[in-house]
Order: sequence, then C-alpha cells, then structure tokens
Amino acid sequence: MIKIFVILVLCFSLKSAETEHSNLIKQVILRLHKTLEFFEQDYESVNLDGLYGIRISQGVFINLSHKAKSNWFYQSIKKPILNLSHRISFLANKVYFNLFSLSIDYVENFKRLVDRPYMSKTKIRTGLLQDKFLQVNFNKNDSFNEKLSDECYLELLNGRHGDPIEPQCFEFYTTDGTSGYSLTHQLLFFMIADNIDRFGDVSVQLLDFLLQENTINKNMASYLAKQKDNDLKSQIFRYFCTRVYYDADNMFKKFTNANDFKQDLFIEQIVLCGSLGFEEFFKIEWLEIIFSFQNQNGCFK
Repeated sequence: MIKIFVILVLCFSLKSAETEHSNLIKQVILRLHKTLEFFEQDYESVNLDGLYGIRISQGVFINLSHKAKSNWFYQSIKKPILNLSHRISFLANKVYFNLFSLSIDYVENFKRLVDRPYMSKTKIRTGLLQDKFLQVNFNKNDSFNEKLSDECYLELLNGRHGDPIEPQCFEFYTTDGTSGYSLTHQLLFFMIADNIDRFGDVSVQLLDFLLQENTINKNMASYLAKQKDNDLKSQIFRYFCTRVYYDADNMFKKFTNANDFKQDLFIEQIVLCGSLGFEEFFKIEWLEIIFSFQNQNGCFK
C-alpha cells in the first residue's frame, strides 16, 4: 500500500502535470488525503520498506514546496501541497521513531537509508531505449536471492567512499535477462549508491568488473561499450528502466482482474523509475488500474 501512496505523490512531479494532467492532479489530492488518514491512524504497523516509501514521498513534497513559490500551476494548489507536505513529514518522523524504538537489528542496519527525506539526485524525465540487448526474460524470476541482495545493500550502505564491493554483488546486479523483483532490485542498488553519494566509486568498480574476461560479454558491458557520451549514471538508469518498462508493459497487457495481478511488483516498477523522472511510467491507463484498487476508507486492496 505504501508504494501506491508514493505513486500518488510522484504524480505531482510530472512535467506534464501543469498542462494536460491538471485534472488528474486534483483527483490525486483527494486520494492522498484518504490514504494519509489511513496511515496516520495505523502508523505503528508501517515497516522499514514502508518508511522508505514515506521518505521518498517526503522528498517529493519538499521539492514541490519550492516549486509552489514560482510555478503558476503549483501556486494554484499551494495550500494543499503545504498541508500534505507537513502531514507526510510528521508521519515520517512518527514512523521513524516508532521503528527505531523497537531496537531491531535489521532496522538499525538500514538506518542510513531512512533517517532523512529521500531526495532523488537524478531526474531524466524521458529517454527509454530501443535495443535488442535490453530484452527481458519474463520467466527469469526464480533466481532472485533476497538474502544476497540485502547483504550487498548493507555492504554499500555501511561502507565508505572507495570501499570495495564484493564481485558476487556485481555479478548479481548485472545478471542478464532478469525480470520481476530480480530486475527492480538490480536497479535499486544503483539508485541507493546515487542517493548516498557513492555512485562515482561504485561505477568505477562496476566498469572494472565488466572489463574482466569472463564478464565482458554481459549485456550491460555490450550496452555501455556502445554509448558515445560520458554520462554513465543516465546510461545505467536508462538501461535498467527500459527493461523494467518492458516488464511492466507485459504485465499490464495481460491484466484481467486485480486478484490475479502482481500489484506490488507493478507498483514497485513505477515507483522506482518514476522517482528517477521517467514519465513513460505514468501512463494514464496504468494509473487508472492502480486507482481502482483504492477502497472508500483510503486503503488499497
């Protein structure tokens, strides 16, 4: 449910919001109020993943508060923006202090990721790719190793600039043809590196890894070798989000009903690439499916 909440928030940051999507934004405001009411009453049940989502939302509204000072469209909805921003910040702090009062090792280990608003440092806006190397194997989900993924996240979060990342982590995060949660967690590793100012040294280690004889034929290595500009960060995020888009679009085309739909995965795909600024993920028909999941009390099915 937190991920749907984040999608509602991210709708505000659409570049097109102030033109053709202004009516959508007004609908989102109403839905956000309902969803916030639900969380404010049940904040003690929000887990670490939920807090991360709230921190992303908090960061979006901090940026929107600045926009409301100069942008004509956001000035017109300045009052609800400031109201929602205050409520989200208050909720984030309540959830944060509640979680850390429980003294759980898992929560403590990821403190660096959730102890402040998540401010995305990269905004690409648009730019998905057409490349045969970016095809997705829609059946390659079984190999997702959540334990290894968490260990690699912690190695990144608890290390200092220049500290080595284990080769098994780069092997895991550059595996070809992945889809589902394996693919979104590959992307998330590099997003976290960017957020904690370690993208520079991590990307150097990544290139060294990809230049080895046994890894140089990986799809990511082949893709990066063909790029002509030096913006490695945008190249990597485009590489992953193009594949995530193919995966999400495949799920959408097979949609029949909410009960048989991988709601959590679909929403995670939109949240991650949407927070990087890829507006291709905010297709009206995708959002309408997500909105249909919301009940009268603000909760999502």
